Amino acid sequence: MQALVRTREGAALVSRARPNLPAKPGWARVRLLVAGLCRTDVYAARGDLPCAPATVLGHEAAGVIVAFSDGSSPGPAHAAALADGTLVAFHPYVGCEACAACHAGNPHRCDEARMLGLGRDGVFAEEVVVPIAACVPLPGVHDPRVAAFLEPYAAALAVAGIDVPRSARVLVLGAGRIATLCAQVLSHEGFLHVTCTDRPPAGESYDVGVETRADEEALDALARTVRPGGTLVLKSRPATRVAVSLGLWAQRDLRVQGVSYAPFELAAARLAAGHFDVTPWLGALHSFESFRDVLLGAGPDAAQDSSEHGGKPLLACSPPACAA
Repeated sequence: MQALVRTREGAALVSRARPNLPAKPGWARVRLLVAGLCRTDVYAARGDLPCAPATVLGHEAAGVIVAFSDGSSPGPAHAAALADGTLVAFHPYVGCEACAACHAGNPHRCDEARMLGLGRDGVFAEEVVVPIAACVPLPGVHDPRVAAFLEPYAAALAVAGIDVPRSARVLVLGAGRIATLCAQVLSHEGFLHVTCTDRPPAGESYDVGVETRADEEALDALARTVRPGGTLVLKSRPATRVAVSLGLWAQRDLRVQGVSYAPFELAAARLAAGHFDVTPWLGALHSFESFRDVLLGAGPDAAQDSSEHGGKPLLACSPPACAA
């Protein structure tokens, strides 16, 4: 099969054997249809995040389950996915499946969590083998491009789960796709006063500040824009350590809250119901060959595509995806 893997030079398109299902229950083989490019994938390809050579890159994707490992009891949702071709997407973190975080459906909180495309083979390939628990069925979604956007949508939806009134004045700091997605999700979820900008407005004060690309200068400016006693939300996952002004945060009595994901089942249900339209963030479909060029040429924000509207670059992993 074709796959885009991490190399010492960045990334390469290779031909490799299809992955084997483990000889134990609880695993699924998924034929991938569409995958999306995230700045995390760019960091991994460039070596800014730890990623072993020959690891298949990518963590955002949708596909169809084609087989389960022997002895698996996938349950009604996954059995339906196998029987009728229902799309599945993925939680990008694979945990130990035994701890409290994994049992609660939060494998990203597991101490042994490994991310697809970083700690284990990812989704820039024709097929992937993952734990059944990592597969999220989307029975009401028919466009694999939309299904592949589940992970960034769940990440943005998490910001709307912060415990503040819907009347709060919210500033989303940033200008890329993550910033605009978070801002529009917040507005769609009932927040009445949402501003999205790459520069904090002079003289303005906000109840909540959301960072979408962390660096020392941006965090300092955002902390000064949030009113004393307000909430500073950490959304991004920077590739390197970032210096912060802890004294400033303490002086202003800021509540600092990190957010990762809303429940993936909730995000999947919202997409299936057409609750939020993600198509403005979807870019052009690329072949493996052209997607490699996009991956290697992407800026650190991986925010733009060659398409006119600058949506998320997408990889067509299988021919059916090209008809979407």
